[in-house]
Amino acid sequence: MFIFLPRVYADTLSMVGGVPVDMVFIPAGWFVMGSSSGENDEKPVHKVFVDSFFMEKSEVTVWEYLECVHAGACRMPLWWNKKFFNNQADDIPGNKWLAMPVVGVSWDNAQDFCAWKGTGYRLPTEAEWEYAARAGSTSEYFWGNTMDSAAEYAVIDKGISPVMTRKPNAWGLYDMIGNAWEWCQDRYDKNYYKKSPERNPTGPGDSESKKYPYRVVRGGEWNEYRWNLRCANRNYGEEFRRFNGVGFRICRSIGKNDGK
Repeated sequence: MFIFLPRVYADTLSMVGGVPVDMVFIPAGWFVMGSSSGENDEKPVHKVFVDSFFMEKSEVTVWEYLECVHAGACRMPLWWNKKFFNNQADDIPGNKWLAMPVVGVSWDNAQDFCAWKGTGYRLPTEAEWEYAARAGSTSEYFWGNTMDSAAEYAVIDKGISPVMTRKPNAWGLYDMIGNAWEWCQDRYDKNYYKKSPERNPTGPGDSESKKYPYRVVRGGEWNEYRWNLRCANRNYGEEFRRFNGVGFRICRSIGKNDGK
């Protein structure tokens, strides 16, 4: 049985000052990708150029995703009601649970959501994700090299939480670290950094799907090991699987008339 969801989401193509509603303009630029002190798949550290794009301020919420379900364009997630979150309904009064990041959605489900949103909407590439998460920083975490300030910026330890309850990074993006893992567009290749192109890398092509069947996930979740919350940390999952700690956020490519 579905609950009725009034449409509070603005039209998907609405713009405010040239930026889609609920999105942040990410400027083009160079950054250093990877970590010399990280895992082997984070090496070698290398410079990457990323073109400008739009990125959603937060992870896609239960509310947003259920709109797609009601439209008949998305499959129900495995975990979506307030009883699941924190395992106790009383912890989340009213409809607050609708602001949780949706989890239990596969990479394939995320593709369906992007298609429903409209032309230009997609998952971020792995390079775009790390570039946006760092927001100009070069430290292990976008707030510094230690976890001392983590609770100010990341949902950790106390269970999955509504989006945007912590401080954003320097580019206005919330929950890039913690809360829920986020699917990226790329296929996962542990050795990709050794051969990655310098500009706008996108991972192995679909013609190599048998060799690289996994998709990248980034950002960690609320109960993650601290080491896995670093901006450079890489993880992966099968594109058809739905995990209880993996959600996603969307991007939008910039067209000729987007005002940037």
